[in-house]
Amino acid sequence: KTKAILSKLLSGGFGLPVTFWFFGVLLAAVLNLLMKNTTALWQLVGVTFIVIIHLVLITIAVWNAAKAYRGSRIWSWGAKLVVIAGVAKWLWLLPDLIVSFLGAFGIHIHSNDYWDMNSVSLTCTPALYQLTPESIQRRYEGCIYTESANGEVINIRCRASDINAEYFYTRNLADCNKYIEKLRAARNK
Repeated sequence: KTKAILSKLLSGGFGLPVTFWFFGVLLAAVLNLLMKNTTALWQLVGVTFIVIIHLVLITIAVWNAAKAYRGSRIWSWGAKLVVIAGVAKWLWLLPDLIVSFLGAFGIHIHSNDYWDMNSVSLTCTPALYQLTPESIQRRYEGCIYTESANGEVINIRCRASDINAEYFYTRNLADCNKYIEKLRAARNK
């Protein structure tokens, strides 16, 4: 029975409205809710795996339902456009997803463009790929980006409901070490 339902879904047999709104939009909203409320790594891996399977299946199902749709062509073309946009979004997010999963398993990818200046431990380390100024601003709304007058130090301050953090970066190790030494000297006074 499950195989017959899956076959009917993939062939567009449920029709465009049911396939798009129920199997596509409603199921995606439920999966998105689950994704936001996962706390353990195994939950995140499991839900992400389900989301990716859903994306593949619903892409095929909506495309085929749109091809078979006999109503107004605007709905068929609109559904196909949404499918293309959804796939493009996932392709755009794929590098961040891969880096996040690798990081969860202890394999960290570092940026070649930024050095993380830790003002607490007074250390300089290559910034993690998912924690560069650009990725932080993409991920969290309301972060304030400022640069020092000479452009050597970048500060990202995020104060929102989902994040409360401040980051300091430089574009090279020499600048990072220079400012760490200034901080160290100021603390020793």
